[in-house]
Amino acid sequence: MNDNNKKLLEKHTDILSVRDLAVNTVATYTSYLTAYLKWVEESLPGRKAESITWEEMRCYIRYLK
Repeated sequence: MNDNNKKLLEKHTDILSVRDLAVNTVATYTSYLTAYLKWVEESLPGRKAESITWEEMRCYIRYLK
């Protein structure tokens, strides 16, 4: 995973840590984001997750189905 996506994942984990969520819930949410970020890196090389369009996000949803 590239450095930019690692930072996003760390930020996400930090945000989740202040909520009153079960450990398994945090792990699940983190795994979902990790899977998405890996898909972005593989399917849209060179793109930052912050710049993904709605249509590209829909491609990910279709990929999941």
